Amino acid sequence: MRPASSPQPKLNRKALSGPALRAFFRIADLWGLSAEAQMTLLGVTTRSTFFSWKKDGEATLSKDTLERISYILGIYKALQILLPDEKAADAWVRRPNSAPPFAGRSALDRMLSGQVADLFVVRQYLDAQRGGWACPPKPALSGHPAGGSSPAAFHPSSFSKGWRTQPISRPSSRWRP
Repeated sequence: MRPASSPQPKLNRKALSGPALRAFFRIADLWGLSAEAQMTLLGVTTRSTFFSWKKDGEATLSKDTLERISYILGIYKALQILLPDEKAADAWVRRPNSAPPFAGRSALDRMLSGQVADLFVVRQYLDAQRGGWACPPKPALSGHPAGGSSPAAFHPSSFSKGWRTQPISRPSSRWRP
């Protein structure tokens, strides 16, 4: 006999929207995104709506927009964990990537397709690199004891002495979502 599933808690979109927008705009600034790129990531088509959100920082966002921002927050957080250097973490989204989900393009190029599914793919890729639940078994890379989860496969220029040789927790005056 299956246990009864409990209903999902009601999402308080109004309460979540302001903090979500503020976090998104801070990340967008750190990543150096244009207004058009920000609009695409948010799934907004009208400039007046976008600039109203940016100016006021308050709105009641749709579930779709909240989902998009959630993926962006997860991508940002995963990069901060994987790449201890903040500048490298912020620059990663723009660098060409030979991993299969990107096919030589940058993660930002993939995210700017406008589809929520592409934000999910980037988030899932980063979670897999962290060794999260989405991580499928990978074949070992030649010469690296960590196998396919090697950060060398993730971003070679960011790891000169191997994965996580620098502490993940670091004091910083920089804002974090």
